[in-house]
Amino acid sequence: MELERGRVIDPRVRDRIGELKTGDLFEVPVDTIVIHYTAGPTIGSAMNGMRDAGTSAHFLIGRGGQIHQLVGLNRVAHHAGKSAYAGREGFNGFSIGIEVVNAGPLGRDPQGIYRTWWGGSITPTGVYTGGHIHDSDQIYWEHYTDSELRVTEEVCDALCRWFPIRHILGHHEISPGRKLDPGPAFPLEEMRDRVLEKRRNAVEVAADTLLREREPEPVPEPEPVSEASTGALAALLRIVGAVLGRILRRNRPESGTGHAKPDPGGSR
Repeated sequence: MELERGRVIDPRVRDRIGELKTGDLFEVPVDTIVIHYTAGPTIGSAMNGMRDAGTSAHFLIGRGGQIHQLVGLNRVAHHAGKSAYAGREGFNGFSIGIEVVNAGPLGRDPQGIYRTWWGGSITPTGVYTGGHIHDSDQIYWEHYTDSELRVTEEVCDALCRWFPIRHILGHHEISPGRKLDPGPAFPLEEMRDRVLEKRRNAVEVAADTLLREREPEPVPEPEPVSEASTGALAALLRIVGAVLGRILRRNRPESGTGHAKPDPGGSR
């Protein structure tokens, strides 16, 4: 995956930028990824739901691992709503939102059939059983597909290359009591540990490479001077000394006068 002016360049990514409500350009660095479920059955139902609600996300990932980009990565998407975490509020302003197609919480009717909130049925093999940190009474959830989990992690890896990502959070973590997504069926802890560890390793490798590139090259030790070289130098110095001596004697003043002999052709 490559990034060009907020658009992801990859043959697997469908560009749908402009179809949903889009915010202004980011005013601060993006450092957070927020994971959501769509609470619906398909990409189409998710698009209709966001369009009707006036919301949006940067990415929408389908059950088969399809990737749709809905908002440019240089612009705010309306996915977080009222949100706060670790002393910060308004997560739309510095986060990337990823919606993953999933029904979310399920009910179980008297016949033992697992039902979605819109009345659809889910086969038992598609059901995850486990309590939610914010709702222990809700124990049935739709499973995420392997393709969804793989592609979501791949998108997070790419985002960590493009942005200084410090947090990968579920919507329930920034809007506790109001939101449950992505739910316990999504292995959030494991995925973010892997992604952020890869990012830390990449940063360490880059820093180490930069330091090594800046290290000065070692100064080579001077080669020892051989006895032959020393003798040749001494002979050369003797010759130079002899020549200089002849020059000095030739230009020495005559004895007794203290002055150089005048030029016989000079005027009187």
